[in-house]
Amino acid sequence: MSKAEFIDQLVPATIIAGLLGPKTLANALMMSFFGGLDIGPLSTAEERATPQCPPPGFDFPFGDDDKLRLVILESLRLAPAVYETVFLLPEESSVADYAGLGPKRFPAGCPVMLSYVNTAFDPAIWGNTARDFDPYGHAAELDGPQARFNGFNGVGPRGQRACPGRGLAMAIMLHMLNAIDPHERVFAS
Repeated sequence: MSKAEFIDQLVPATIIAGLLGPKTLANALMMSFFGGLDIGPLSTAEERATPQCPPPGFDFPFGDDDKLRLVILESLRLAPAVYETVFLLPEESSVADYAGLGPKRFPAGCPVMLSYVNTAFDPAIWGNTARDFDPYGHAAELDGPQARFNGFNGVGPRGQRACPGRGLAMAIMLHMLNAIDPHERVFAS
């Protein structure tokens, strides 16, 4: 494959990746900003189980891109647009107790599924506030060189399979959120 052919395939994939995640996240953020979902007796199990991220009434830090980026990442952590990813083990690995069946070895190249939902609520990573919406308290784990948040197919800004649409998705979300005038809630009911 030539460099031009590779670029012809990469650019559309980057645009698609950059647009699909923000669609789901934007829905969650906008529902929160405009009062949250109406969770009632006719709501679906998914609507009742999905955390409100941010919770209704949260004071969005409009105009402060650093804080707004943390709000976006924390929202993605608690309500991921993509629930899982698969990668190949780079080297042999083993677990002490595999599904209650005792020790199990996995060869290099074995596909492994990583559940974003399970790691997002892991107290070993997020502490006692793992289930809480706390973008500023979780800042070091969400963004920066020591980040442990595993959204966008990487861990923080690291990872060999980092989502090619991450930068585009963040730019779209930051611009969209900053475009909202918090004093004119035209869409609110």
